[in-house]
Amino acid sequence: MTSKYPAIAAAVAAAMAAGYAHAQAPSLATLQANLSTAPSLVIAGSSAAQSSIANAVEVDLCGGASNTTIITSTGDTNFNVYACDTSVSAGSISAGTLVIIYYRSEGGSVVGALPMITNPSTGSQPKIQRIALNDCTTGPPITCSITGTTSSNGMNDSWTGAVAKDYVQLGVTDVEPRQLVNGDYPTNYSTTLFGTQAYNQTQLPTLSTVRAVQQVFGFGVNPGNITLNGANNGQINLTNESIANILLLNYSDWSAVPDALTGEPISTASAPITRIDREPGSGTRTSTNIYFLNYQCGSTIGITTQMGEQLNYATGDELKQANSTPGAIAYASIDNLNEPKNTSYTNLVLATINGVTPSTLAAAAGEYSFWFEATLVPNPTLTSGSSYDLSQYLQSKVPEYGSAPIAADINVIPNIAGNGPGTVPLTGRSGDIGSSTWTAEIYLNPYTRNGSSCNVPSETN
Repeated sequence: MTSKYPAIAAAVAAAMAAGYAHAQAPSLATLQANLSTAPSLVIAGSSAAQSSIANAVEVDLCGGASNTTIITSTGDTNFNVYACDTSVSAGSISAGTLVIIYYRSEGGSVVGALPMITNPSTGSQPKIQRIALNDCTTGPPITCSITGTTSSNGMNDSWTGAVAKDYVQLGVTDVEPRQLVNGDYPTNYSTTLFGTQAYNQTQLPTLSTVRAVQQVFGFGVNPGNITLNGANNGQINLTNESIANILLLNYSDWSAVPDALTGEPISTASAPITRIDREPGSGTRTSTNIYFLNYQCGSTIGITTQMGEQLNYATGDELKQANSTPGAIAYASIDNLNEPKNTSYTNLVLATINGVTPSTLAAAAGEYSFWFEATLVPNPTLTSGSSYDLSQYLQSKVPEYGSAPIAADINVIPNIAGNGPGTVPLTGRSGDIGSSTWTAEIYLNPYTRNGSSCNVPSETN
């Protein structure tokens, strides 16, 4: 857990004595002194899309990362805060106003959608945990300790420590909420907290959404038990068909899987395949179901959980299991399988699909289409006030070409938020992602799914 900015005791004392005095990178004490008055916004949802939200907050709302206090919890690290004095106005919020943005990625797309629905048994929307800044400790670094594990506490939201219950005011999902039904509905999550599947499945398709960014997905394979076939240049080249058969458990051994380029077996000796899964309700699992199995887009056959199978309730947990399991295959947004994030999963290699290495460039060039459009889900009960103004501001900024973050998995959606239709040659920009040796490129993709994950990408130029 880190914050980039030290406490400034004199400024905090002055602020507490005479009301908030505008300052860059506010300290924890400043935030704590102004919790009841500072405009705030509670966001929850997709971890893959978090960098896009954070970039819009830091760059557009705060005027740069150096002006922003960034707090990430310890223990479970999926709870975050971004705070600053605004560099621009946002609706009724004038420039120079202290604002606090909470972002919870714990629970992923599930918490980006279900908290927007009124639980008929309680008559209200569910409140879920976010960071409680009053329970954090001044640093540097600022520490906000949250106790629990995704697998044990995620489904009933029973986190303890520096947490407080609150309404989600802006959700983020990897696909449209209407796709999170049937076999992709989060059946393992508490019905007492979130309501029943039967009721929620009728409500999820009614939620309004705003398209955010495109996210490119891929597969990581642990070749630890695979005797790679030299005819395949030592690579793992999969086809859509072979991936579908792996997902459906029709292939159980890498020696039976043909290389996409040569047709030779990927392994020259028997090597069991272990399919590593996310839980139903995961946006990444839903995306995989749609793309490879056409699930809920014409087909009723999707990924099924096997008896005794370990389900992972976070991307990090999924990739850790794959990283420690020879022969494993796992799906994730490709930023997790490229530098610098892949340094945590050194046993995984990024497989090619139909001979194409997954990348933002390949997606924008029309060569690779395992990507989907993340959505923002405004809380329908939030219709005015400073939180509404912050939500509206981010809904307008996140999809913009100039606001999207440089990341290995992100492209920009054409023909929305002032973006053009995409150009040939491609419009792109590059930048470092944590080190001068690690770079990524983001493109204004000429292709779009036009707001429906079941659509085949169509070209706009």
